[in-house]
Amino acid sequence: MRILSKYQKNVKNRNKDIYFFPQYVRIDLYTVLWILIDNKDVWIIDFDKCKKDYCAHDLAYFLRRLLKRSTTNWNPALTVDIINTYLKINNLTDSDLKYILAYLAFPQKFWKVSRDYYKNINKCNKNSFIALFTKGLNRSVDQLDYINTMIEIFQTYYNVKF
Repeated sequence: MRILSKYQKNVKNRNKDIYFFPQYVRIDLYTVLWILIDNKDVWIIDFDKCKKDYCAHDLAYFLRRLLKRSTTNWNPALTVDIINTYLKINNLTDSDLKYILAYLAFPQKFWKVSRDYYKNINKCNKNSFIALFTKGLNRSVDQLDYINTMIEIFQTYYNVKF
């Protein structure tokens, strides 16, 4: 839980500096549903997923949604490109990078399937849940390899100490 306590400390520290935090982040990828462009002005029209949050959460959410796809399949080079592009605009601390990595390491698919199974244990098709677990297990090897590679990359290129 060391990362979580550092996360909370960063949020508290950043609250003092309005330039860095709080920032409004949008935690979904369906931008066509929430931006209206009129004469070069951009208008956000749907605020259901907007909130004040830790910027690293928004980046981590975006990366997970992108990297879990079969076409990107936990690609470390793509992650480095995205982080480097982000760093041209905004800073990321060691704690930010650790938070992103912890977020990406979390076994989201297993958690969701388990949660859904136990919520519907009396009326579910157990074979369907076994199939979902098996599919998730097959993809989790790639995710684990990715996390181990990213730890090395973060240590080597971003001087993050774990």
